[in-house]
Amino acid sequence: MKNQILKSIILSSLIPSIITNFSYPVFAQSKSNNSPSSPNFQGLLIDIKNSYDNFNDSNQLLLTKLEEESKKNPPTTDIEGVETKIKENYDKLVTSVSNLKNQLSEEEKRELNNLLSPLQTEKEKGLSVEAFTKLLEDGRLDKTEICESIQIPLGLFLSKNDANCGNFNNKTYGKLSGFINTQIEAIDKEIKTVEKLPRFGNNSGETSGQNNSSQEDNSSFLILWIVNLIIALGLIGAFIGIYLLNKKIEKENHKLYNHIEKTENKIEELSERNQNQSKQVTKQDAQIKNLKNKNDSLQKEIENLTSQINNILLKVNPLEKQYSSNQTQPQNEIITDENNELKPELEEQTKSEPEPEYLRLARSYQENPHNLVQNAIRVSMTKETLNKILAGTWEGIVELEENNRQGEFYIINNNSGQFYLFLDPDTKFNVPTLQNINKSQLFICKGNMSQGFKGNEIHIIKPAVVQENNNNWRLAESGEIQLS
Repeated sequence: MKNQILKSIILSSLIPSIITNFSYPVFAQSKSNNSPSSPNFQGLLIDIKNSYDNFNDSNQLLLTKLEEESKKNPPTTDIEGVETKIKENYDKLVTSVSNLKNQLSEEEKRELNNLLSPLQTEKEKGLSVEAFTKLLEDGRLDKTEICESIQIPLGLFLSKNDANCGNFNNKTYGKLSGFINTQIEAIDKEIKTVEKLPRFGNNSGETSGQNNSSQEDNSSFLILWIVNLIIALGLIGAFIGIYLLNKKIEKENHKLYNHIEKTENKIEELSERNQNQSKQVTKQDAQIKNLKNKNDSLQKEIENLTSQINNILLKVNPLEKQYSSNQTQPQNEIITDENNELKPELEEQTKSEPEPEYLRLARSYQENPHNLVQNAIRVSMTKETLNKILAGTWEGIVELEENNRQGEFYIINNNSGQFYLFLDPDTKFNVPTLQNINKSQLFICKGNMSQGFKGNEIHIIKPAVVQENNNNWRLAESGEIQLS
C-alpha cells in the first residue's frame, strides 16, 4: 500500500508535464498553420557547425590517444572507446549537410558540394579523413592497415616490404596528425564560405519573426504549465493525506497485531500448563497402578505367610505332644532320630532363611521379563547425564527420566518401598550403549562386551537401585549384569 501511494504521488507530479506536452504541440501547430512554412536555414547551418565541432573534438581526442600510445615502449594503437565517437560524429556531420542541401536550389547545392570535399577527397594516394574513419570501425589499427593505408600514402615508406612498415611510431603520429588537422581546417573554411551565401543573410528576418512567435508560444505554455502545477500540488496534497491516514491505520494494525500475539502467547502458555498437568496425572495414575500392584503383592504375601504359619502349626503340634511326654529331656538337647540325625521337620526350619527381594525379582525377570515389567515405569538416561558420561564429567551422578516410547530401562517398586531398575527385554543394547552403562556404573557389566545383546538375553545378577529425585530418578546403588 505504501509503495502504491508513493507511485501515485510521483505520477501526479508528472501530470503538468503530460498535459503540457499534449497541449503545447497542438497550440504550436495552430500557430504555425497561420503562417507560411519555410525552412529554418539558420538552424540547419547551426546543426552543421555543431556537428563539425563535435567531429573536430573527437578527432583531437583520437590524436591525443594515438600520441600517448606512440610514446609507449613498444608503441601501440589502442583506440578502444574513441572510434565510436568519431564514426557517430562523422555521420551526424554528413547528415546535417545533406539536410541543408535538400532545402537549397541547384545552384546553391553546387556551392555546398565543396563542404565535405576535404573529408571525402583522397588527398594522399588513397588516404582521406573518411577513409581513415572507416579504418577505425573495428576499434583497432593492425600493422597492415597502418602500413598500406596510412604510412605509404603519407610517404613514410615506399613499399610494404620495408621491415618497419606497420610500426606506429612518433613520426607516423606527427604526419597523420598534420594531415587530419589540415583537412578539418579546410572544412571550417568551407563552412564560413557557405555562411556568406545570400540565402543565409536574408534568413535573419524570418528567424526573428519565428523567435517572437516562439516567445509568445512559450508564454502561453508557461501559463498552462503553472495551472497544471497547481492541480498537481492539490493531487499531491490529497495523496499525502491518504498516506498519513494509511500510516495511522498501519499503527493501529500494529497495536492489534501485538495484542493478538500476546493473546496467542497466553494461550500457548495455558496449553503448556495443561500438558504438564496431563503428565502429572499420567504419573499419578502410574503410581496408583504401582500401589495397586503392591497391594496385590502384599495380599499374596499375606496368603503365603498364612499358609506357611498353618503348615508350621501342623508340624509344631506333634512336637508339643512329644515334648510333653519327654519332660525329663534337657531343653537344650537337639531332637534327633534313632541314627542321631536331625529330624526333617527341624532340619527344614534350621535351613530356611528369608530370600532377598532383589534376587526374587531377578529370578522373576529371567523367567518372564514381560510379565514383570508390564506395569513398570519406563525410563532412559537424561540427555545431560549421557553427554556428561560421553565427556567424562559425570561425577558419579546418573539421572533418569520417564520415556514411554524409547526407554531402555524399567523401574519396579517392591513391597518394601524400594525401586529397582531392570533392562527393557525388547531393546537391542549395542556395544557403545553397553560401554556407557558400564562406564556410568549403572550396571557393572561382566563378560563379553564386544557384541550387542537384546535385553532378555542378558542375565541380571542384581538390579540397580534408584531413588526419586524431583520429577526424575537418580542412581542409588549399581546393579550387576552378565553378558554371555
